[in-house]
Amino acid sequence: MPTTNLEGLQLFTKSFTKRGWYDLHTEPINKYGLYAFQHFLSTEDGGHLVFPSRHGCDLHLVAYPDQKTRWPENIKLVESKGHPVRYLDDILIKPVYNKCVVFAIGSAHYVTPLEGEVLETSRQVVTGWPYATKDLIESLDKNCNFNHYFDSEEYKKPVTECH
Repeated sequence: MPTTNLEGLQLFTKSFTKRGWYDLHTEPINKYGLYAFQHFLSTEDGGHLVFPSRHGCDLHLVAYPDQKTRWPENIKLVESKGHPVRYLDDILIKPVYNKCVVFAIGSAHYVTPLEGEVLETSRQVVTGWPYATKDLIESLDKNCNFNHYFDSEEYKKPVTECH
């Protein structure tokens, strides 16, 4: 694992804003590496990290029908690279200060909405994909308007999650 000359997605902080969302998705191993992590820096109501079973995915898509098209596309992309999507067992992880979660890339997951007042500093985490490369970052910026996620002052329209 790289320990020097790190790229931005290998280790960074983020928070969950009023316009934040994390649809049902998974990242492809060939681009993101073997695992990811989230170290929670705040305790929150809502904002749970959920690793659904196949049945849990079906229930989520009934509740959020706007994700029904993107999820099969995400599966097709990940599996086209020779890696099956992992379905865990409806694991729900509450954001609690100083809790760290390490998970295998390829695992289906999403984040639930926050409850109550949502500030620009809600659901703070140190997170990353330790094996993310400069090529991945450039590709995300070119194809997904990646810089949009880091510019809270100039929000214009939602950008679909992209992998």
